[in-house]
Amino acid sequence: QLFLLIARFLLLLSDTFWLFAAEAVVEALSTSLSSGTESAYIYSYYQEEEYALFNSKIGRAGTLGFLLSTVSYPFLLQHSGITALVAATCITTLLAFVVTITLPKEAGYHVTAETIKPHSALPKSSWLFFLLLSAISMAYLVFNFFCAVKITRIGLSYESLTFVILGYSAVELLAPMLIRPLRKEQYRCFIPILLALYSTAFFGLYALDNLLSLLLMLLIPLLLSVLSTLSSEVINESIDRHGLSEQRATVLSIFNIGNSVLEIVFLAASALLSDSDGNSAFLFVAAYALLVCALASVIFLRKHLP
Repeated sequence: QLFLLIARFLLLLSDTFWLFAAEAVVEALSTSLSSGTESAYIYSYYQEEEYALFNSKIGRAGTLGFLLSTVSYPFLLQHSGITALVAATCITTLLAFVVTITLPKEAGYHVTAETIKPHSALPKSSWLFFLLLSAISMAYLVFNFFCAVKITRIGLSYESLTFVILGYSAVELLAPMLIRPLRKEQYRCFIPILLALYSTAFFGLYALDNLLSLLLMLLIPLLLSVLSTLSSEVINESIDRHGLSEQRATVLSIFNIGNSVLEIVFLAASALLSDSDGNSAFLFVAAYALLVCALASVIFLRKHLP
């Protein structure tokens, strides 16, 4: 959070290419340092309770903040300009930093001896976790990048994008309500189902240019939010079973690094294969999600994860 705060103030002060470049480097460093630590910190508190539910509620708080910024920032931009907008971002980042330094120390891990294996190797199912995380990340990337293009293909104006963002963000607030009825042992079963649903939704975005695709836009972030939360729970449980609880943040960071590598490969491939309006990117993501769904169905439906 400290590096993110520095990055925001660098952005506020930037008036040359090199200051913008420095801001990008500092923000990347912030992202690197936070990789895995947030999930590890939350899990240290809620691993014996409803971690997935609490994690989803934390995500909902973030969505509420996003809704607030989406509503307020256009007015701020219109009346005060881009500098005031960046300054407001600096203020909110400063508040987040203050909250961060007041957080209590993480709780100790409570993993029973029966669930710990006498080695510290990554789980054999790690390759699937890499694929799963990358499928989620790619979906968010393509959805956020090409959502505006799809809206214009439907026949709506760019100004409609704000209302679409508000709509799918409001729907995404329902994620904790969908997770609450599920039992922990059901999470692995629902992950392939959610992958199949999100793959179908992206196939729909590829094939349709009508109001039905607008409905899919409203549902996709909710599907991804629930899928991401359940996946985080399953990954953390696997870390516990392999005796890696004390290295949780490091292991989660390794998964994120693998995810980033796959994301770079995807970006390079999509740049070569996608059409000018990016519509084929929806097809690429849908096919990839379907592949991960098939693999997850085989692995996650076993009695025990390898």
